[in-house]
Amino acid sequence: MSIHRPTDSHCQITDSVDEFVSILAEQKLLSVRAAVMRSAMILVDTDFSVGDETRSDNRYMPPVAIANPKRARQQLSTLIDTLHGLSVPVVSFASHPQAPDSIFSNNAFATIEGRLITGAMRHPLRQKETDREDILAWFQGVAGYEVMALEGEGRVVELTGVMAIDRVRNIGFCGMTGRVNSSGLDAMAAALDLDLVLAMNLVESEYHCNVVLAILAGRVAVVHPGSIADSSCVRALETCYGKSVLCISDEEKNAFLANCLAATQDDVLLSQTAMDALSYQSRTFFDREGLSLHPVDVSEFEKAGGSLRCMITEVY
Repeated sequence: MSIHRPTDSHCQITDSVDEFVSILAEQKLLSVRAAVMRSAMILVDTDFSVGDETRSDNRYMPPVAIANPKRARQQLSTLIDTLHGLSVPVVSFASHPQAPDSIFSNNAFATIEGRLITGAMRHPLRQKETDREDILAWFQGVAGYEVMALEGEGRVVELTGVMAIDRVRNIGFCGMTGRVNSSGLDAMAAALDLDLVLAMNLVESEYHCNVVLAILAGRVAVVHPGSIADSSCVRALETCYGKSVLCISDEEKNAFLANCLAATQDDVLLSQTAMDALSYQSRTFFDREGLSLHPVDVSEFEKAGGSLRCMITEVY
């Protein structure tokens, strides 16, 4: 099995909104990559339980949470059926038996066309998640992808947990927390072959970018401005998406509305929890943008501090 390591990248990484906006204005970045995934990878856990190790920096986990494995299996089956109903093929693997949080596969794995990327997890128990000969063998042997590993050299980077990506413009918005460091960000930008990244410090209470920001099919941004330390970062989003930026409430953010995902150009997946918290203004926004909402109950998995988007690795 051949595994590559990231090399120097052409990507420009900045923590300055002014510089980010200036680069966009000068270069008019647009890629030829697909805006949405061509298939989805999901890890299937037949005996789901809530791990406690990540509780130290994940405020979305309730103090006491016991999952119902049978109900979790039913919810996972519904999620897969919903993807199939939207004509999104699904490739599934068993979850890691020694890593309860491996169901949230988008932290450990990410793709661009022809490449599978494995992340470098912060917590020791989660570091087991990328040790998957079956997944790596499938991507190399069946899909014909190269594998690029980001582990090592003191890196911490939890992939699309910490990075919201606009595949159309080939840019990223990285939420800096304890789940990614500068070395990890550099390696991730290179592995994803991005052109430009805005590094944004999240407020202390947040752990992942994908619970406060979503980029949907390069068309729309869903963001909770209060979770980003520098509120001017919203201006960077408005530079890209104009009036197609939805600023959500605290209640909507806490219900995982920003943890939504574009399944197609016009279809958005979100949890039933998020759907139930959706305000009239947010419903109107999605209608105006021509986006159909498809809620799925993943409440058993939300007990572990993540939601629907966390459970899907987009395969490009």
